[in-house]
Amino acid sequence: MKEEIRNNENMETKVEAKPKKKKTKIVLILILILIAIAIGLFVGYKKVVSNPLSIYKNVINEVYDLANNYLEENLKDTMDINLQQEPVMISSRFTIDSNVEELAVLSDYEYELATGLDLEKEQINVSFGLHNDNEQIINLLMLFLNDHTYLKSDELYNQVLDLGLSNLDFSELEAVEGNYTYEDLDIILKNMKKILINSLDKNKFSLSDEEITINEDKIKAKKFTYLLDQENMERTINYIREEILKNEELMTSLSNVSGLTTEELEEGLKSEINYDDYEDIYIHLYTNGTTKVIAGNIGTEDTNVIRFTNKDDIFDMLIGDEYTNFIVKYENNELEISYNEYDEEIFNFTMINEKSSSKIEMAMNDYSGNINLSLETSNLDITENSISGDYILTYQMIDYYNNEESFTISGDLIISKEELESIDPSDSVNVENLSDEEMNVLYENLMNVLEKLNLSNYLEL
Repeated sequence: MKEEIRNNENMETKVEAKPKKKKTKIVLILILILIAIAIGLFVGYKKVVSNPLSIYKNVINEVYDLANNYLEENLKDTMDINLQQEPVMISSRFTIDSNVEELAVLSDYEYELATGLDLEKEQINVSFGLHNDNEQIINLLMLFLNDHTYLKSDELYNQVLDLGLSNLDFSELEAVEGNYTYEDLDIILKNMKKILINSLDKNKFSLSDEEITINEDKIKAKKFTYLLDQENMERTINYIREEILKNEELMTSLSNVSGLTTEELEEGLKSEINYDDYEDIYIHLYTNGTTKVIAGNIGTEDTNVIRFTNKDDIFDMLIGDEYTNFIVKYENNELEISYNEYDEEIFNFTMINEKSSSKIEMAMNDYSGNINLSLETSNLDITENSISGDYILTYQMIDYYNNEESFTISGDLIISKEELESIDPSDSVNVENLSDEEMNVLYENLMNVLEKLNLSNYLEL
């Protein structure tokens, strides 16, 4: 039996062309994607054996090692934010450049923007500064504190202005925080590795010899198959959720990462699953008889939903069918993901990640034109209390007539744990209580600022 598996646009399997099926329920899809991610991340084996169960166990162990190493390098011993107990400030200094005539005036200034959050004090700060040739044009600080909104700006008024009630619900901010640490992710990885390995049924494996083709190279391979028929899928899902539910430590970490309560997680895990339209799922892994899994596919008897190759340090994965699909490629520390419909690329995402720099590019195409976004970071410095670095954010749009509009922001960014600037509310003045004379002072100061920006004609009072 011969089966072809090819990279990128050449990646295909022997399947009759027909519309994509939509019968598999959401929970089953999530389980399938979980397995697919595990296979897709897999780089190589320490040892290849002829026992299919051992092959799949090695896959899960290798994926765990890969993910765990990544977390240790990128999250362990780095900045740990606990919004419930610590105030956090995000600040940036930047300049703007654009080829759009209406936005050209923005290029004349330097900007400062900062946002701070202190959940314990129920305080939010938003500040904005504008400079030109080292001259400070205006500096604004808006505070949400004690259920009120305050505005502080020496250029506008010599006292803090009370703008009235803010109506902010800090309990909602606490609910969406999703506070978690490296330890939570480590707990999830370790426990899920054990659960996935123990969920495997040795009676559902089979082994055969096949010849496959990868980039026109014919390879004699061993094919390791795992069958998730309805009986095995029901057993697998029941086993996984039972193991999660009885593991209090794992449930707590999952709650921290997801932002859901343990009660909500328990309710979701215990929800009923309908298997009426279930189709048997087959997972096939191919080895070249030496030290590496070189290809694989996952799907039903008629349709491969996921296909991947892993040869010559190039990893390719296709998720979908010939009509609609995602293509994932990883080579030389560069990750590329594209979404395609009927041979037309709709969306493309590329990421290159180095130790102290990174680059992310996104391209979106539709009938009206193409939109490109890119984010480059450099000089990254991560410590226990702060993250800092430089960045260049670029937006580009090319319309149907090939006209181009671009917009670039360049600057630095700092995320730090620090106390927020505050005020004494008793020294503030309610804006509604200002006299006519005081309102005139405020108006004149505002006009002075607008004149420096050549915008005074745009304000009519």
